[in-house]
Amino acid sequence: MKELSSYPPLQRKLLIAAVKLLKVGGVLVYSTCTFTSSENEGQISWLLGEFPNIQLESQGKFHLNKESDMRSQFPGCTLSNEQLSLLQSFHPAFIPPTASCMLSPNIDTIGFFIAKLRKFR
Repeated sequence: MKELSSYPPLQRKLLIAAVKLLKVGGVLVYSTCTFTSSENEGQISWLLGEFPNIQLESQGKFHLNKESDMRSQFPGCTLSNEQLSLLQSFHPAFIPPTASCMLSPNIDTIGFFIAKLRKFR
């Protein structure tokens, strides 16, 4: 457990460095292979609070999440339903059977989290 609790501070340092290097108009994709909200939604919430010049963007045709009331899935999360709908968090077992064969539930992973962000000033 000690190792898991050490990841969020390291991730924040990496995010700070990435935002500083990102040009205006540049895209930052933040992705993890965990379901830990402190490493996923928590990091995005923190990032948006620290850097008002960063905004979440849709992932377009690659987006799998359905729009719904998502806040109930993340107690204590400060992100809005609109912001949560722009994130992707999924486990391979829950990928719809109609999804691309590249997203087969037989892939060897525990899951994914993906956020697409853009620096706008």
